[in-house]
Amino acid sequence: MRSWRRAPWMIFILYPAAWPALYSLSSAYWFLPAGMRVAALWATPMRFWPGLALAEWAGILITSPVFPVFDDLVPAIGGTLVPWLIYAVVVREVRQYAARSDGDASTHALSYAVVAGLVGAAANGLFLVGLRWLDDETVTHPVQLFLTFAFGDYAGIMTLVPLVVMALDKRDPVPKRTRRMRYALALLPSLGVGLTLVPGLGIPTIYNWVFVTVPLTVIGATRGRRAAVAALALVSCCFLAVAHGAFAAWPAEEIQRIFAVAATGALLLGTRRDAMLAQRIDLSRSIEELQYKTQALRDAATRLSAQREAESRRVGLELHDEIGQDMTALATRLRLAERLATTDGMRAELELLRGMVAEAHGHLRNVIRRLHPIALERFGLERALAAGPLAEIAADAGVAYTCAIRGDVAPLPLDIATGVYRISQEAVTNGVRHGCGGEIHVQLDLQDTGAGRELQLSISDAQGAIDVPAQPDSLGLQGIRDRANALGATYHFSASSGRPRHWMRLVLAPVTPHAGRVDGFDAGNDASGTGRGFPFPPIEAPRRPAGWPLD
Repeated sequence: MRSWRRAPWMIFILYPAAWPALYSLSSAYWFLPAGMRVAALWATPMRFWPGLALAEWAGILITSPVFPVFDDLVPAIGGTLVPWLIYAVVVREVRQYAARSDGDASTHALSYAVVAGLVGAAANGLFLVGLRWLDDETVTHPVQLFLTFAFGDYAGIMTLVPLVVMALDKRDPVPKRTRRMRYALALLPSLGVGLTLVPGLGIPTIYNWVFVTVPLTVIGATRGRRAAVAALALVSCCFLAVAHGAFAAWPAEEIQRIFAVAATGALLLGTRRDAMLAQRIDLSRSIEELQYKTQALRDAATRLSAQREAESRRVGLELHDEIGQDMTALATRLRLAERLATTDGMRAELELLRGMVAEAHGHLRNVIRRLHPIALERFGLERALAAGPLAEIAADAGVAYTCAIRGDVAPLPLDIATGVYRISQEAVTNGVRHGCGGEIHVQLDLQDTGAGRELQLSISDAQGAIDVPAQPDSLGLQGIRDRANALGATYHFSASSGRPRHWMRLVLAPVTPHAGRVDGFDAGNDASGTGRGFPFPPIEAPRRPAGWPLD
């Protein structure tokens, strides 16, 4: 941010020299030195303010012989010293308030500067009315005089302060092409001023303000504060030319009133528009960051799930090859020992031991079946769901199990097929253990939606409402949620109705079918995180089935 801190000599050279020039262009209705005063106070560090005060007072002393204002010495001294002090106090308080209340004060710097100018102009107007009364006791309309002084200062402030504030703020995220359009539109209010001066149009003077205020308001609301400042600078030049040219269509007091109101509205609207744009940019960046982190977490969950599946397969194979073979050998030895037994009691004990080993071997097969989905790898997802271990688990428990699959699920990547199988396995196991009303139905649909492929898994039962603990979810239900999140799917569980009890939806972009999909972890579905076999993020917002309960 540029300021005068690196060039304090400008305070002592340019400021006194600019004062007479601006004073010669000013009037009671348009006091440009007030704008220079507020702009200098706003842009200058406070440690240079004493030099700034001396520079202004020097400029006034240079100007006073040419443009005398007060007749007596005391009002002249007060009119020289006090206005700067009034504005200095107001600007200091507004700057400190802005620093305390706004973390990014630069975005709203223009609004704070406008507020400082308005408050300072009102306070200075009151002081000047009192000073004029001391200098000339024949003040007959103090309210009108106050408004003239206050709005005169404010018009000068709105002419120069926005230019200085925008010059100090170099941030402009708008592309260059948009900037050119923005500054081209800034010509419209000036053209409106010129339109009112064209003879022969017969525009009533009461409607002159429309051709200035409406374009200024539209530019501020749609193009931001920079375009509004550029438009105000051009309108200021037009109004100064009109005022000094004494055009009857624009009396001085009307220029003052219209410019003050239109400038305030345009700048405040432009500042609010830019603040909303900055918030939208920050929000977009936050959303992008959250999406990136979400995808990173999803990839991590997918890698962990793949690693867990690989470890489960390894453990299952070891159980099958080591402990399973040992238990088979143990059962064979017990059968031989039973034949060689010499007494009926020993033969009965050995038969009992052989039965226990057979039962333990059955439990081991169930564990291996859960750890190592052999049916999924050998026969694919469709047969594994329809006639694999899930159907056997339900049949062993006396539960009617049905499965309906629509669509070609063979090309599904291994991680998705494994996730669907594991979720179905956990849901069926939970239904068998905790009650399912004697029936379980698994339905898997895979269809092309045009933008991608949509996979829906629905698992229903006839149990009706069930009690789910309000405390932490069971490991089974939480495991289903974790697997669904790892896939990037939408998952819902219903405790009030079993139709469906579990529902999952996943939207995938079109993928190339994998020829050797179920032959272990291929190049597109390994645990290295390459991502080629991972599901794409959801393409559209998740939809719930019709009539789905809110719980």
